[in-house]
Amino acid sequence: LIYARLPFRAEDEYQLYRAIANEEVYIPRRRLKAVDPSCSTSQSPLNTGMSLSAGPYREEGELAFEDIDEELHDLLSRLLIKNPAERIKLREVKSHSWVVRDIDDSIGWLEASDPSQRTAGKRIQVDDRELERAVIPITLLERARSAVKTAVGKVIGVKALAGEL
Repeated sequence: LIYARLPFRAEDEYQLYRAIANEEVYIPRRRLKAVDPSCSTSQSPLNTGMSLSAGPYREEGELAFEDIDEELHDLLSRLLIKNPAERIKLREVKSHSWVVRDIDDSIGWLEASDPSQRTAGKRIQVDDRELERAVIPITLLERARSAVKTAVGKVIGVKALAGEL
């Protein structure tokens, strides 16, 4: 969302997976400014004589760039490290300076959003009622599987009969 594109380029999905696994991540320090969402084509700066490139937005078709915050660049770089042992951990992400910058009570937010605080360090327990609501009974699955087998059998049978004629 920051750059409006993926951090890797590829022609197809297979090449994208290879790029993710093998290529170094490039995180630009600048990005293209957003187009003003409230400005229609008839109100564009070309028609009014004003320029938006000095503000937070750009005109559609204009190439106006802005710098990326250093703390955001640091966070993205650390999130996209390939080696999981070296990658930033969720606890560190939540306390990263860019994440907590505009949170008035960052310590309170960190405590309130910590799952172990809500469960007092215990494992989450699922009762039978929750389990019954979350899991589809096997009989329904068996009926669906049987219906699919029957439908496939009819299609294959029709094709086999057509081949014999």
